Amino acid sequence: ETIKVIFESISNLSNSLNADKLEEIKIQKINTLIRLNEDILDEAAMLGWGFVLYDRLVTLEEIIFQINQVTHNDIKTISKKYLVPQNSILVVLGPKDIADSVSSF
Repeated sequence: ETIKVIFESISNLSNSLNADKLEEIKIQKINTLIRLNEDILDEAAMLGWGFVLYDRLVTLEEIIFQINQVTHNDIKTISKKYLVPQNSILVVLGPKDIADSVSSF
């Protein structure tokens, strides 16, 4: 039963996030990035990751701009494409009989 609820929750994620909640999440993420960027080592790490991932300097301002460009429709589209049971991988830790009982998922 728990597994079924988990899969149903994942399938409904795109419907559970409204535009107001998305804006709240974006503000939280931006504030976290700004706070982390106050430390010189964290700033250096962020700039380094820009080079590792994109082979160029990626500034905090660019990241904030990109976060602000994310729309509610973007989230719905991505959720419907990737957050589907067919893409799920289930890992069960416990006795073998538990694993056997969820093998149908």
